[in-house]
Amino acid sequence: MRNLILIVFVLVSMLAHSQKDKESILEELKSETISGSIRFPNKTGSTKIVYKICEEWSENIEFLKTHITDYEIEELEKNENATLNVIALVSKLERKNEKEYAIEILNTLIETEVKYISTGCYDAISTMSIAYYFLFLISDSYLIFKPKFELSKEEKQDFENRILIAEREYLRD
Repeated sequence: MRNLILIVFVLVSMLAHSQKDKESILEELKSETISGSIRFPNKTGSTKIVYKICEEWSENIEFLKTHITDYEIEELEKNENATLNVIALVSKLERKNEKEYAIEILNTLIETEVKYISTGCYDAISTMSIAYYFLFLISDSYLIFKPKFELSKEEKQDFENRILIAEREYLRD
């Protein structure tokens, strides 16, 4: 009985530690992704924020992917922060690493409001929409996601064209 109590105590402690780590990582990423970010206006006068995602954050992103719940994924998807959206989408795709599911997510990204992300932590040169970044992630193995499928050259080209059209229409509005 004593051993059982000890095991339960250890498991509860580990779970509490994991929850604390998860929350602190999310808070850190929320502030880091917007820190020094670029902003640009569109024709309606509203301002778009370019959120950052840095390679050195890959360890924290990996931790989150394995520790966030489905509910937390949904909440991150709804967040205005594009980096948190990407973490949610990659977490979902990690759990169901299939081409059809990736295409479904990408189609949704193309059809929704354009959000921007910069993959360079210290410059604006690598700014792209999260739809284009997601296409990049599912087209090749990368630090935060390794697809178990391949997109054909034609599929990649079709998605690139659709993304460019969606971005152009968004910037015109």
